[in-house]
Amino acid sequence: MAIGLHSGRPMLDVWSRAPRAIRRVAFFCGSLCVLLPALAGAQTTTVTAVWDPSPPSEQVSTYEVCIGTASRSCNVKTATVSAAQTSYVFAPPPGQMVYVSVRAVNSKGPGNYSAEQTFSIPSISALTNKSTLLNSLISPINFAVSDPDGSPLTFTHTGLPLGVTMNPNTGQITGTPTNAGTYNVTIFVNDGLTTVSRSFVWTVTAGVTTDRTPPTLTITSHTSGLVVTSASQTIRGTATDSGRGGSGITTVRVNGQAASGGAASGNNTANWSRTITLNSGSNTVSVEAVDSAGNVQMQQITLQLATSGSSGTTTGGGGSASSGGSTSGGGSTTGGGTAGGGTSTSSGPLMITALTSNLTSPQAEGTSITFTVAARGGRAPYQFKWLVFDGSSWTVVRNWSSAATHTWRPTNRGTYQVAVWARDSTTTADVNNVKASLPFRVNKSTVSSSSTTTTTAPPPVSAPSSPVSSPTPTSGPLMAVSLTSNLAAPQAPGTSITFTAVATGGTGPYQFKWLIFDGTSWTVARDWSSLSSYTWRPTSPGGNRIAFWVRDSTTTADVSTVNTSIPYRIKKTGS
Repeated sequence: MAIGLHSGRPMLDVWSRAPRAIRRVAFFCGSLCVLLPALAGAQTTTVTAVWDPSPPSEQVSTYEVCIGTASRSCNVKTATVSAAQTSYVFAPPPGQMVYVSVRAVNSKGPGNYSAEQTFSIPSISALTNKSTLLNSLISPINFAVSDPDGSPLTFTHTGLPLGVTMNPNTGQITGTPTNAGTYNVTIFVNDGLTTVSRSFVWTVTAGVTTDRTPPTLTITSHTSGLVVTSASQTIRGTATDSGRGGSGITTVRVNGQAASGGAASGNNTANWSRTITLNSGSNTVSVEAVDSAGNVQMQQITLQLATSGSSGTTTGGGGSASSGGSTSGGGSTTGGGTAGGGTSTSSGPLMITALTSNLTSPQAEGTSITFTVAARGGRAPYQFKWLVFDGSSWTVVRNWSSAATHTWRPTNRGTYQVAVWARDSTTTADVNNVKASLPFRVNKSTVSSSSTTTTTAPPPVSAPSSPVSSPTPTSGPLMAVSLTSNLAAPQAPGTSITFTAVATGGTGPYQFKWLIFDGTSWTVARDWSSLSSYTWRPTSPGGNRIAFWVRDSTTTADVSTVNTSIPYRIKKTGS
């Protein structure tokens, strides 16, 4: 930091950093920068203010650090440190805007304060312990979070009971607990700079309910595998609890949205329907029927929305079609061909399973960073489109091609988003309905600079000779990302169905434990191993749940603090 004399007093100036709206991982370092650790404890974290040293010619004796919840208020802390110290650690109040500036002092008195750095860290309100009934649909659970600088928030968790899930964007918890026990739940909230957490105890008790049998659900329109040309489609069917507990149907949801006519009392039948909008290519439609005891029955079908580039024609409204076969509704359809001219088989909807970089954020300007995308499902071959967001606008850095990697060499410091779109052979449209993105911060390159002192006015503050960067981000807590199957439900008894688990965070390698719930009890299908896939061959019809537990190398206990599950129905043979 170059500090000169002005009216006999030292002056301090700093860079202005990027607008708050694009802050994702940490502040950019200028002459004053504020760094936060990647993971903080429950509602406590420390922050380090860092600035450039003054040259000896300025004869600075001390620095004064002003920390407040309003501009120049210094109402949190005014700290004086020696001239040999160019950093100060403090604990900011959670959930409030914090203003930080620094000034130099010599024998003539203090200089002007630097330009302020502003930020906030999230605050989660205190959580109360929960107690719910086994196999009963819970009321949605929400959390009060404050982060006034407006940074996007991401919610994760450990320890939720099997059968309930958390929305990563809102933190809302929904679902039906399917396993009794006491669960130590921790909620994590990350604002792109730091992670804070709160914990509570969730007790799931057996209660007095005796109805544990899911209702009957039938989809009458459409048939799985149908190819359509209109994006708007109405999904219809019936649901009843007749002979399966008699509690009545409370709701039917299509892709998470309530269907009309989705309620019926006692043993009556609900005739439900819901109009949805399809995306180009393969679409998975999930339907759930819930009875008043909280039992859930789920079915999935796959619909293909043809595009102008598709080679097949659509079926009639009630017909079904297989790749290359004829339909009952008139017309025929052909599946997308493989390189060898055959018909490719879809393993479910196209999805991006991973987007990674060979170097961790942050990196210096001019560094070559290679990003790699992994995808599955749909119909091969795949194409990818690569984009970069600089905080103001998106730029296409590579248009559609088969390249699953892209090497990026940023020339300016800042916080970026690197994104990839994916499409399979059934799609030629320039659409982004299958996409993923990754935040990446670029620091100013380490370049030594010399400063010149004048006797009239202070020169501009220079960049740190060795810029301080934020700690290398951790991968965060271990969490279950997804659980998918290669065949959509329902399937007939005797079918081999492969389930695949994806986890992230923690410390590798991972171990997985697989379990199956038959509507009455859980059975361990495979004990702890490194296998992230499990092939199940059911022998009888009924509603089931498939679950996996995951632990990392720091854990050897037989615990289910990180888990997820999905429903899966086995239909009667011939139905």
